[in-house]
Amino acid sequence: MATGEEAFISLYISAGASLIALLSLAFAVLSWRESNRPIVTAFIRCPVSGDMASALELVVSNSGNRPAVDIQLYVPNHELKKALQAPPEDRVRKSVERCFSEEVFIPVLEPSKEVVNTFGKFTTDKEPDTWHYKSIISVGISYKGLSGRKYFNRNRLWIVCNKGFALSYYEHRGPNK
Repeated sequence: MATGEEAFISLYISAGASLIALLSLAFAVLSWRESNRPIVTAFIRCPVSGDMASALELVVSNSGNRPAVDIQLYVPNHELKKALQAPPEDRVRKSVERCFSEEVFIPVLEPSKEVVNTFGKFTTDKEPDTWHYKSIISVGISYKGLSGRKYFNRNRLWIVCNKGFALSYYEHRGPNK
């Protein structure tokens, strides 16, 4: 038969093991939630670039493994106005501003998919560029998972047209190019 002291030691060991099991369960649930969710980001792509003009696209991508719904993009109005160069009546500028309108949202974005919108241009023509080159805007992205859980993240967009993150890169050309 166990003495009172041995019973207390046994009780403490059991309580400690139960606490560790509960902490492990909580950690497993949190890990599952973080790894099985949508992860929505925004970035700029330059699909067409030449010596006369370059076009920009705003890409919204879901790199998570669950669909995202009701995606909206936000940029502080003063930040957007500071970064835009084209006059307010410019149709391309209006298209850019619509990306951050409260009325515009992406209904659903499947995992590993992306949606694209025109996002302005840089040109050597007399027309003004849409953006001040190398501007930075902070984009807030709100969205939900299919279960209704809400997510919000923020990332910065650097308004440049280049494949290289430091504004330079080598273009690989095949042997006959």
